[in-house]
Amino acid sequence: SVNRGLTQLDFSQSRLGDGGVQLLAESFETNNTLTTLNLTSNRVGNGGAKALAKVLRVNDTLTHLYLSSNQIGSEGAKAMAKTLEVNQTLVCLNFKNNSAGSE
Repeated sequence: SVNRGLTQLDFSQSRLGDGGVQLLAESFETNNTLTTLNLTSNRVGNGGAKALAKVLRVNDTLTHLYLSSNQIGSEGAKAMAKTLEVNQTLVCLNFKNNSAGSE
C-alpha cells in the first residue's frame, strides 16, 4: 500500500550509499505526499544522484532535497542540473560539500 501521510523523511547520516538511495528513489515514482527529503552525509555518489535525478523528472511533490556532505561527482551533478531544467516543484536543493568539480 502507498503511504498517504508522510511529508518529511530524514535519513541524514544513515550510510545509505548509492544502493540504498536508488531503492528509496524508486518509491518516489508513486509517492505524492513527501515534500522534504534529507540525505545529508549518506555516502551518496553519482549512481544515487542519477537515480534521484531520474525520479525528480516525474515527481511533482518534493520541494526540499538535502544532499550535502556526500560523494557526488561531476556526473551526478550534471544529471541533477538537467533535471532542474524540467522539474518545477523543487525549490531547495542543498548540494554543498560534494565532490563535483567545476567541469
